[in-house]
Amino acid sequence: MTDRLHGQLPPVAMLPWLASLLLPAFRADALGATALGAFALTYGIAVYLVLNQRGPSWAPIALAVLLTTIALSCAREFGDFWYLPMPFVFAVWSLITVDYGAPLVNVIGVLVVHLLGVWVGSDAPPIVIGAFLTFLAGMLTFVVLRLSRAVAELEAAREELAHTAVGQERLRFARDLHDLLGHTLSLVVVKAEAVRRLIPRDPGKAQEQAADIEAVGRRALTEVRQAVSGYREPSLTEELAGARAALVAAGVTAELPEPGELPGEAGPVLGWVVREGVTNVLRHASARRCVIELRTAAGTAVLTITNDGAPPVQGAVTWGNGLCGLTERVQAAGGELTVTATPGGFTLRVSVPTGETS
Repeated sequence: MTDRLHGQLPPVAMLPWLASLLLPAFRADALGATALGAFALTYGIAVYLVLNQRGPSWAPIALAVLLTTIALSCAREFGDFWYLPMPFVFAVWSLITVDYGAPLVNVIGVLVVHLLGVWVGSDAPPIVIGAFLTFLAGMLTFVVLRLSRAVAELEAAREELAHTAVGQERLRFARDLHDLLGHTLSLVVVKAEAVRRLIPRDPGKAQEQAADIEAVGRRALTEVRQAVSGYREPSLTEELAGARAALVAAGVTAELPEPGELPGEAGPVLGWVVREGVTNVLRHASARRCVIELRTAAGTAVLTITNDGAPPVQGAVTWGNGLCGLTERVQAAGGELTVTATPGGFTLRVSVPTGETS
Protein backbone atom coordinates (compact mmCIF):
# COMPACT_ATOMS: atom_id res chain seq x y z
CA MET A 1 0.00 0.00 0.00
CA THR A 2 1.23 3.53 -0.72
CA ASP A 3 0.61 6.94 0.78
CA ARG A 4 -1.10 7.99 -2.43
CA LEU A 5 -4.05 5.80 -1.60
CA HIS A 6 -4.85 7.74 1.56
CA GLY A 7 -7.98 9.82 1.09
CA GLN A 8 -8.91 8.27 -2.27
CA LEU A 9 -11.09 5.42 -0.91
CA PRO A 10 -12.48 6.34 2.53
CA PRO A 11 -13.17 3.40 4.86
CA VAL A 12 -16.81 4.44 5.24
CA ALA A 13 -17.34 3.48 1.57
CA MET A 14 -16.83 -0.19 2.48
CA LEU A 15 -18.94 -0.27 5.64
CA PRO A 16 -22.59 0.14 4.49
CA TRP A 17 -22.51 -3.38 3.04
CA LEU A 18 -22.41 -4.69 6.61
CA ALA A 19 -26.18 -4.16 6.67
CA SER A 20 -26.49 -7.36 4.62
CA LEU A 21 -25.29 -9.28 7.71
CA LEU A 22 -28.60 -8.47 9.39
CA LEU A 23 -30.17 -11.30 7.38
CA PRO A 24 -28.15 -14.10 8.99
CA ALA A 25 -28.26 -12.26 12.32
CA PHE A 26 -32.06 -12.53 12.44
CA ARG A 27 -31.89 -16.25 11.61
CA ALA A 28 -28.96 -17.11 13.90
CA ASP A 29 -29.09 -18.04 17.55
CA ALA A 30 -27.42 -16.00 20.30
CA LEU A 31 -23.99 -17.45 19.55
CA GLY A 32 -24.37 -16.76 15.85
CA ALA A 33 -25.55 -13.17 16.44
CA THR A 34 -22.61 -12.56 18.76
CA ALA A 35 -20.23 -14.02 16.20
CA LEU A 36 -21.68 -11.75 13.50
CA GLY A 37 -21.26 -8.71 15.76
CA ALA A 38 -17.62 -9.61 16.40
CA PHE A 39 -17.22 -10.25 12.66
CA ALA A 40 -18.61 -6.82 11.72
CA LEU A 41 -16.40 -5.05 14.28
CA THR A 42 -13.29 -6.90 13.11
CA TYR A 43 -14.11 -6.10 9.48
CA GLY A 44 -14.52 -2.39 10.20
CA ILE A 45 -11.22 -2.22 12.11
CA ALA A 46 -9.37 -4.12 9.37
CA VAL A 47 -10.68 -1.83 6.62
CA TYR A 48 -9.81 1.26 8.64
CA LEU A 49 -6.25 0.09 9.34
CA VAL A 50 -5.54 -0.92 5.75
CA LEU A 51 -6.95 2.18 4.04
CA ASN A 52 -5.48 4.61 6.56
CA GLN A 53 -2.19 2.73 6.96
CA ARG A 54 -2.43 2.71 10.73
CA GLY A 55 -0.96 0.27 13.21
CA PRO A 56 1.74 -2.36 12.66
CA SER A 57 2.03 -4.05 9.27
CA TRP A 58 0.99 -7.42 10.63
CA ALA A 59 -2.29 -6.14 12.16
CA PRO A 60 -4.43 -6.28 8.95
CA ILE A 61 -3.24 -9.83 8.24
CA ALA A 62 -4.06 -10.91 11.78
CA LEU A 63 -7.53 -9.36 11.50
CA ALA A 64 -8.09 -11.03 8.13
CA VAL A 65 -7.18 -14.38 9.65
CA LEU A 66 -9.60 -13.70 12.52
CA LEU A 67 -12.37 -12.81 10.05
CA THR A 68 -11.77 -16.02 8.13
CA THR A 69 -11.81 -18.05 11.32
CA ILE A 70 -15.12 -16.54 12.49
CA ALA A 71 -16.77 -17.00 9.09
CA LEU A 72 -15.68 -20.64 8.79
CA SER A 73 -16.19 -21.79 12.37
CA CYS A 74 -19.62 -20.17 12.79
CA ALA A 75 -21.01 -20.90 9.32
CA ARG A 76 -23.50 -23.42 10.69
CA GLU A 77 -24.79 -20.79 13.15
CA PHE A 78 -25.72 -18.42 10.31
CA GLY A 79 -28.46 -20.61 8.90
CA ASP A 80 -29.41 -20.33 5.26
CA PHE A 81 -27.19 -17.27 4.86
CA TRP A 82 -23.97 -19.07 5.83
CA TYR A 83 -22.20 -17.60 2.79
CA LEU A 84 -22.86 -13.87 3.44
CA PRO A 85 -19.75 -13.22 5.60
CA MET A 86 -17.44 -14.67 2.93
CA PRO A 87 -17.56 -11.67 0.51
CA PHE A 88 -16.40 -9.47 3.40
CA VAL A 89 -13.58 -11.87 4.23
CA PHE A 90 -12.16 -11.86 0.71
CA ALA A 91 -12.75 -8.12 0.25
CA VAL A 92 -10.32 -7.63 3.14
CA TRP A 93 -7.89 -10.14 1.65
CA SER A 94 -8.10 -8.20 -1.64
CA LEU A 95 -7.19 -5.00 0.20
CA ILE A 96 -4.16 -6.67 1.73
CA THR A 97 -3.00 -8.47 -1.43
CA VAL A 98 -3.79 -5.76 -3.99
CA ASP A 99 -0.09 -5.69 -4.93
CA TYR A 100 0.51 -9.42 -4.58
CA GLY A 101 -2.08 -11.25 -6.67
CA ALA A 102 -5.55 -10.32 -5.42
CA PRO A 103 -7.31 -11.99 -8.40
CA LEU A 104 -5.74 -15.34 -7.47
CA VAL A 105 -6.84 -14.83 -3.86
CA ASN A 106 -10.42 -14.35 -5.04
CA VAL A 107 -10.29 -17.53 -7.10
CA ILE A 108 -9.22 -19.28 -3.91
CA GLY A 109 -12.21 -17.59 -2.23
CA VAL A 110 -14.57 -19.24 -4.72
CA LEU A 111 -13.05 -22.64 -3.92
CA VAL A 112 -13.30 -21.99 -0.16
CA VAL A 113 -17.00 -21.05 -0.46
CA HIS A 114 -17.68 -24.20 -2.45
CA LEU A 115 -15.99 -26.42 0.16
CA LEU A 116 -17.72 -24.54 2.97
CA GLY A 117 -21.09 -25.05 1.31
CA VAL A 118 -20.44 -28.77 1.03
CA TRP A 119 -19.38 -28.88 4.71
CA VAL A 120 -22.56 -27.16 5.97
CA GLY A 121 -24.69 -29.37 3.72
CA SER A 122 -26.02 -26.54 1.55
CA ASP A 123 -27.81 -26.99 -1.75
CA ALA A 124 -26.17 -26.01 -5.04
CA PRO A 125 -27.94 -22.64 -5.57
CA PRO A 126 -26.69 -21.07 -2.31
CA ILE A 127 -23.20 -22.34 -3.09
CA VAL A 128 -23.27 -20.75 -6.55
CA ILE A 129 -24.68 -17.50 -5.12
CA GLY A 130 -22.08 -17.46 -2.35
CA ALA A 131 -19.19 -18.17 -4.74
CA PHE A 132 -20.40 -15.47 -7.14
CA LEU A 133 -20.82 -12.83 -4.40
CA THR A 134 -17.43 -13.66 -2.91
CA PHE A 135 -15.64 -13.39 -6.23
CA LEU A 136 -17.55 -10.22 -7.14
CA ALA A 137 -16.82 -8.50 -3.82
CA GLY A 138 -13.13 -9.35 -3.95
CA MET A 139 -12.67 -8.32 -7.57
CA LEU A 140 -14.65 -5.09 -7.18
CA THR A 141 -12.51 -4.21 -4.18
CA PHE A 142 -9.38 -4.96 -6.20
CA VAL A 143 -10.51 -2.93 -9.24
CA VAL A 144 -11.77 0.04 -7.25
CA LEU A 145 -8.59 0.08 -5.19
CA ARG A 146 -6.38 0.06 -8.29
CA LEU A 147 -8.48 2.77 -9.94
CA SER A 148 -8.29 4.88 -6.79
CA ARG A 149 -4.55 4.46 -6.74
CA ALA A 150 -4.32 5.45 -10.42
CA VAL A 151 -6.36 8.58 -9.75
CA ALA A 152 -4.08 9.45 -6.83
CA GLU A 153 -0.98 8.93 -8.99
CA LEU A 154 -2.44 11.11 -11.76
CA GLU A 155 -3.16 13.88 -9.28
CA ALA A 156 0.38 13.61 -7.91
CA ALA A 157 1.77 13.72 -11.47
CA ARG A 158 -0.35 16.78 -12.25
CA GLU A 159 0.95 18.55 -9.16
CA GLU A 160 4.51 17.62 -10.05
CA LEU A 161 4.04 18.93 -13.60
CA ALA A 162 2.66 22.18 -12.21
CA HIS A 163 5.69 22.54 -9.92
CA THR A 164 7.99 21.74 -12.84
CA ALA A 165 6.30 24.36 -15.02
CA VAL A 166 6.73 26.96 -12.30
CA GLY A 167 10.39 26.02 -11.91
CA GLN A 168 10.99 26.23 -15.66
CA GLU A 169 9.32 29.63 -15.79
CA ARG A 170 11.54 30.86 -12.96
CA LEU A 171 14.61 29.60 -14.80
CA ARG A 172 13.43 31.27 -18.01
CA PHE A 173 12.90 34.56 -16.25
CA ALA A 174 16.25 34.38 -14.45
CA ARG A 175 18.03 33.53 -17.72
CA ASP A 176 16.29 36.33 -19.63
CA LEU A 177 16.96 38.83 -16.87
CA HIS A 178 20.63 37.89 -16.74
CA ASP A 179 21.04 38.11 -20.50
CA LEU A 180 19.12 41.36 -20.80
CA LEU A 181 20.57 43.29 -17.87
CA GLY A 182 24.05 41.82 -18.14
CA HIS A 183 24.46 43.17 -21.66
CA THR A 184 22.73 46.45 -20.94
CA LEU A 185 24.67 47.24 -17.78
CA SER A 186 27.96 46.36 -19.48
CA LEU A 187 27.07 48.74 -22.28
CA VAL A 188 26.13 51.46 -19.78
CA VAL A 189 29.48 51.03 -18.00
CA VAL A 190 31.39 51.24 -21.27
CA LYS A 191 29.56 54.38 -22.37
CA ALA A 192 29.91 55.93 -18.92
CA GLU A 193 33.67 55.41 -19.13
CA ALA A 194 33.62 57.01 -22.58
CA VAL A 195 31.71 60.01 -21.15
CA ARG A 196 34.28 60.37 -18.38
CA ARG A 197 37.14 60.34 -20.89
CA LEU A 198 35.45 62.74 -23.32
CA ILE A 199 34.25 65.42 -20.90
CA PRO A 200 37.63 67.20 -20.58
CA ARG A 201 38.44 67.30 -24.29
CA ASP A 202 35.14 66.96 -26.22
CA PRO A 203 32.00 67.86 -24.22
CA GLY A 204 29.83 67.56 -27.32
CA LYS A 205 30.68 63.91 -27.90
CA ALA A 206 30.41 63.26 -24.19
CA GLN A 207 26.87 64.60 -24.35
CA GLU A 208 26.11 62.25 -27.24
CA GLN A 209 27.38 59.30 -25.23
CA ALA A 210 25.28 60.40 -22.24
CA ALA A 211 22.24 60.50 -24.53
CA ASP A 212 23.08 56.95 -25.65
CA ILE A 213 23.16 55.87 -22.01
CA GLU A 214 19.67 57.31 -21.56
CA ALA A 215 18.45 55.50 -24.69
CA VAL A 216 20.01 52.23 -23.55
CA GLY A 217 18.33 52.56 -20.16
CA ARG A 218 14.93 53.19 -21.74
CA ARG A 219 15.36 50.23 -24.06
CA ALA A 220 16.37 48.06 -21.13
CA LEU A 221 13.18 48.97 -19.28
CA THR A 222 11.12 47.95 -22.32
CA GLU A 223 13.01 44.67 -22.69
CA VAL A 224 12.59 43.79 -19.01
CA ARG A 225 8.83 44.39 -19.28
CA GLN A 226 8.71 42.17 -22.37
CA ALA A 227 10.74 39.49 -20.64
CA VAL A 228 8.36 39.52 -17.67
CA SER A 229 5.47 39.07 -20.08
CA GLY A 230 7.26 36.24 -21.84
CA TYR A 231 7.14 37.85 -25.27
CA ARG A 232 10.74 39.04 -25.62
CA GLU A 233 12.75 37.45 -28.42
CA PRO A 234 15.88 39.23 -29.64
CA SER A 235 16.43 40.11 -33.27
CA LEU A 236 19.73 39.00 -34.79
CA THR A 237 19.88 42.18 -36.88
CA GLU A 238 19.30 44.40 -33.85
CA GLU A 239 21.78 42.48 -31.71
CA LEU A 240 24.51 42.74 -34.38
CA ALA A 241 23.92 46.47 -34.65
CA GLY A 242 23.96 46.84 -30.88
CA ALA A 243 27.12 44.73 -30.64
CA ARG A 244 28.90 46.92 -33.19
CA ALA A 245 27.95 50.09 -31.29
CA ALA A 246 29.05 48.63 -27.95
CA LEU A 247 32.38 47.36 -29.25
CA VAL A 248 33.17 50.63 -31.02
CA ALA A 249 32.29 52.61 -27.88
CA ALA A 250 34.72 50.41 -25.92
CA GLY A 251 37.49 51.03 -28.43
CA VAL A 252 37.41 47.48 -29.83
CA THR A 253 37.85 46.88 -33.54
CA ALA A 254 34.68 45.09 -34.64
CA GLU A 255 34.38 42.83 -37.67
CA LEU A 256 30.76 41.76 -38.01
CA PRO A 257 28.71 40.14 -40.78
CA GLU A 258 26.03 41.96 -42.68
CA PRO A 259 22.80 41.94 -40.62
CA GLY A 260 20.07 39.59 -41.72
CA GLU A 261 17.40 37.43 -40.12
CA LEU A 262 17.38 33.64 -40.17
CA PRO A 263 14.28 31.42 -40.33
CA GLY A 264 12.78 29.53 -37.40
CA GLU A 265 14.37 29.65 -33.98
CA ALA A 266 17.86 30.21 -35.36
CA GLY A 267 17.53 34.01 -35.53
CA PRO A 268 16.43 34.63 -31.93
CA VAL A 269 18.85 32.03 -30.54
CA LEU A 270 21.83 33.53 -32.37
CA GLY A 271 20.63 36.96 -31.25
CA TRP A 272 21.03 35.78 -27.65
CA VAL A 273 24.45 34.36 -28.55
CA VAL A 274 25.65 37.68 -29.99
CA ARG A 275 24.36 39.54 -26.95
CA GLU A 276 25.96 37.24 -24.37
CA GLY A 277 29.17 36.80 -26.36
CA VAL A 278 29.77 40.52 -26.79
CA THR A 279 28.83 41.13 -23.15
CA ASN A 280 31.53 38.68 -22.09
CA VAL A 281 34.05 40.39 -24.35
CA LEU A 282 33.25 43.78 -22.80
CA ARG A 283 33.08 42.53 -19.24
CA HIS A 284 35.85 39.93 -18.97
CA ALA A 285 38.34 40.60 -21.75
CA SER A 286 40.71 43.43 -22.60
CA ALA A 287 40.17 42.85 -26.28
CA ARG A 288 41.46 45.05 -29.07
CA ARG A 289 39.71 43.09 -31.81
CA CYS A 290 36.48 41.07 -31.96
CA VAL A 291 35.38 39.09 -35.00
CA ILE A 292 31.88 37.70 -35.47
CA GLU A 293 31.32 35.32 -38.38
CA LEU A 294 28.05 33.82 -39.59
CA ARG A 295 27.79 30.99 -42.10
CA THR A 296 24.78 29.01 -43.25
CA ALA A 297 24.94 25.71 -45.10
CA ALA A 298 22.95 22.48 -45.31
CA GLY A 299 20.17 23.79 -43.06
CA THR A 300 22.56 24.83 -40.28
CA ALA A 301 23.69 28.29 -39.16
CA VAL A 302 27.13 28.54 -37.54
CA LEU A 303 28.12 31.66 -35.62
CA THR A 304 31.57 32.24 -34.12
CA ILE A 305 32.72 35.07 -31.88
CA THR A 306 36.49 35.41 -31.51
CA ASN A 307 38.38 37.98 -29.44
CA ASP A 308 42.05 38.56 -28.66
CA GLY A 309 41.61 39.94 -25.16
CA ALA A 310 42.44 37.00 -22.90
CA PRO A 311 45.65 35.07 -22.27
CA PRO A 312 45.77 31.27 -22.51
CA VAL A 313 44.21 29.41 -19.56
CA GLN A 314 45.18 26.14 -17.93
CA GLY A 315 42.50 23.45 -17.96
CA ALA A 316 38.87 23.82 -18.94
CA VAL A 317 37.11 27.12 -19.49
CA THR A 318 35.01 28.19 -16.50
CA TRP A 319 31.33 28.52 -17.36
CA GLY A 320 29.30 31.17 -15.57
CA ASN A 321 25.56 31.75 -15.40
CA GLY A 322 25.52 33.47 -18.78
CA LEU A 323 27.14 30.63 -20.71
CA CYS A 324 25.08 28.01 -18.87
CA GLY A 325 21.84 29.82 -19.71
CA LEU A 326 23.00 30.30 -23.30
CA THR A 327 23.78 26.59 -23.59
CA GLU A 328 20.24 25.77 -22.45
CA ARG A 329 18.78 28.04 -25.13
CA VAL A 330 20.97 26.55 -27.87
CA GLN A 331 20.27 22.95 -26.86
CA ALA A 332 16.52 23.65 -26.70
CA ALA A 333 16.75 24.74 -30.36
CA GLY A 334 18.61 21.53 -31.26
CA GLY A 335 21.99 23.22 -31.55
CA GLU A 336 25.44 22.94 -30.00
CA LEU A 337 27.67 25.46 -28.20
CA THR A 338 31.41 25.24 -27.58
CA VAL A 339 33.89 27.62 -25.97
CA THR A 340 37.58 27.27 -26.77
CA ALA A 341 40.58 29.03 -25.26
CA THR A 342 43.05 30.02 -28.00
CA PRO A 343 46.62 31.30 -27.64
CA GLY A 344 45.37 34.85 -28.15
CA GLY A 345 41.91 34.81 -26.59
CA PHE A 346 38.64 32.91 -26.74
CA THR A 347 36.34 31.56 -29.43
CA LEU A 348 32.63 30.98 -28.90
CA ARG A 349 31.07 28.73 -31.56
CA VAL A 350 27.36 27.95 -31.91
CA SER A 351 25.60 25.86 -34.54
CA VAL A 352 21.80 25.71 -34.77
CA PRO A 353 19.46 24.24 -37.38
CA THR A 354 17.58 26.73 -39.54
CA GLY A 355 14.86 24.33 -40.62
CA GLU A 356 15.74 24.84 -44.30
CA THR A 357 16.79 22.01 -46.60
CA SER A 358 19.43 22.48 -49.21
